[in-house]
Amino acid sequence: MPFERNGQKFELIDTAGLRRKGKVFQAIEKFSVVKTLQAIADANVVLLLLDATQGVSDQDAHIAGYILESGRAVVLAVNKWDAVDDYQKQLLQRSIEQRLAFLKFAPVLNISAIKRQGLGPVWKAIADAHASATRKMPTGPVHFVPSCATRTRAA
Repeated sequence: MPFERNGQKFELIDTAGLRRKGKVFQAIEKFSVVKTLQAIADANVVLLLLDATQGVSDQDAHIAGYILESGRAVVLAVNKWDAVDDYQKQLLQRSIEQRLAFLKFAPVLNISAIKRQGLGPVWKAIADAHASATRKMPTGPVHFVPSCATRTRAA
């Protein structure tokens, strides 16, 4: 779905959420996973949406690994943050730190989609991730420095 926000153009690809094993037919689940992987491959920035009431599932960790392998910019958003108590929040933060340690560089934002809380910072994080991922880095001149093994001795 193409749309514009604050003068910036976006295209949102919603994978409609992946379901846990046993909750859908296997063929539908496989199709959903394939479509998600295609969406990640086509994206500039991936917003990985975690459910605070569910924690970090094996499937979340697997998709996060694929995002990293694909070289995509990523932002983590934890939805339903308002639906969990302080103890559950601490457990969830530890779970993210441990199970998604390879995404340590990605911002983690706590949101409540139903209450529309915390969404502004998500848009900023997406824009920042896109700018960082598409930044052109200048290449400097390459200088050759001979190592000890390649130096010749004068006789």
